[in-house]
Amino acid sequence: MKKTSLAGMIAVTLVAVTPVATTTSFAATTEPTVQTAGAIDLSGIFDTVKGIFDKIVGAFSNKGDTDTGTDTDTPAEKTSEQLANDTVNQLKDVTYDENNPVILTKDLLLNNFQKPLNSGTFAKLLSDLKLVDQDQRAVISQGTGNTFTITSGDYSANDMGKLFDSLMNGNGNQIKLTITSTNAAKKVVNTKEITFTNNTKTVAQANNLKIDYKSPINVDLGSKTTDVTLSTSATANTTITNNQGDNVAVKSIDPSSSLYSSAKDARNATDPVSLGNTFTEKDAKYYQPVVIQFNDDLKVSDLASQAMNSSDVVFTVNGNDVKWNMINSDDNTLTYIREVDVVDEPATENPDTDKPGTENPDTENPDTEKPDTDGDTDPADEVGVWKTTDQTGTLTVNDDVALLVDGDNAQTTRALAPSTSWATDQYRVNSKTGAKQYRVSTNEWVNAEDVKFSETKPQMFKDIMQLSGYKTVSLDGPSGFIYMLFNKAGSRTNRALPGASGWATDQVGIANDGSKYYRVSTDEWVKEGTGVNIN
Repeated sequence: MKKTSLAGMIAVTLVAVTPVATTTSFAATTEPTVQTAGAIDLSGIFDTVKGIFDKIVGAFSNKGDTDTGTDTDTPAEKTSEQLANDTVNQLKDVTYDENNPVILTKDLLLNNFQKPLNSGTFAKLLSDLKLVDQDQRAVISQGTGNTFTITSGDYSANDMGKLFDSLMNGNGNQIKLTITSTNAAKKVVNTKEITFTNNTKTVAQANNLKIDYKSPINVDLGSKTTDVTLSTSATANTTITNNQGDNVAVKSIDPSSSLYSSAKDARNATDPVSLGNTFTEKDAKYYQPVVIQFNDDLKVSDLASQAMNSSDVVFTVNGNDVKWNMINSDDNTLTYIREVDVVDEPATENPDTDKPGTENPDTENPDTEKPDTDGDTDPADEVGVWKTTDQTGTLTVNDDVALLVDGDNAQTTRALAPSTSWATDQYRVNSKTGAKQYRVSTNEWVNAEDVKFSETKPQMFKDIMQLSGYKTVSLDGPSGFIYMLFNKAGSRTNRALPGASGWATDQVGIANDGSKYYRVSTDEWVKEGTGVNIN
């Protein structure tokens, strides 16, 4: 690049403004000849040149040397991608409180967590969270060569779900998110961390939910099969209450139009039973799904997640903890399975206990001294009697929920969860039907067909080893995290450990599936896994 210096420009200027003058000299003389008539006074030339010089110096003072080449010292203009990243770097941390309610939702977070987002999708997400205005959104959207990813250290999506639940507890709980921008070559070109803090002092606790339903439902032999499929059949036999005992409104409670021969088939909606217009088989048992559609302001999957991870939230169905296979988060529904029993026609309202067949039966003065000659069988012969035998052991529930009955063989509101283990000390057999049941509490029995019996108590561990001295089990935070405890039999205890805490351990148990559990009390063990560190 060629540059013209200040001195050079002055010289050129002087040449340009100095008029041509001529002199004549003779070798033999020392006196100059007289100047020609066109000469200009030297003082005028000086003033002219000085004025031009001052202007040139002023120009160079403001602009520096003039670059006469094609290069320039002005910084290159930024690309759309660089401008987008600059805008992301201007994002500020977010604080929620009573005057600035939480906008971030669990679905919004998890649906975009650890996933590559194009510039348009990412810009919309920031706009939905009110982190950018429309101008900033447009700038980020135009950085089409960028791909954005939202992460948080080594936390998984499951971890982030728990962290979000903790954030919703307010009182200063936080989550930190890292935004990473990569270019078309998949090279990281920018990172930005944003902290979300919830300073809300009083956060409304999610309503505890208690769902109770009647099962079995008795239908008369010869009655219409459509009756049990009507919504009134379900709403009349289902109650939904919160922790205050108030009824919880829902959109609908709808029984399935199909019946099944087993609870498993009903749960999976496979192999429905083909029935006619009426129930024709006496003592038949069927199983029917019933779907509860919740209102939009109650996210049943979120409540179930909170109940499974926190002892402060209770969500039960017929007295048992809710199970994930009951929940459909997409439809915001819960499905339970009820039993439908076909019974013989009901007895007359006022049976004749003295003279059957008379128009006006004598119900006030039956002849109790006469022998039973009306042909009716003894109730014990009709329903049988239960013979009880002592036998200790362990019951393992099959893949479906096992319903419980009381001492009179009437359905209770409780059941045993699938694949769980329970101690038993007695079994009983019905003299009429041959049905066998095991006792699992003082006055609760489970059908033998719903469980597997073992005389020896099963152990979760195939090996237990003593550690070389005490170690510390350190649990990752936040403190709102819950780490469940288990006993040697593999059953979950009613206690748990909080996050951001440490516990002494002296033994490690190797489970049958190879996983490790560390003992933190006499028979309470915490499972090694994400967030559980041993040092």
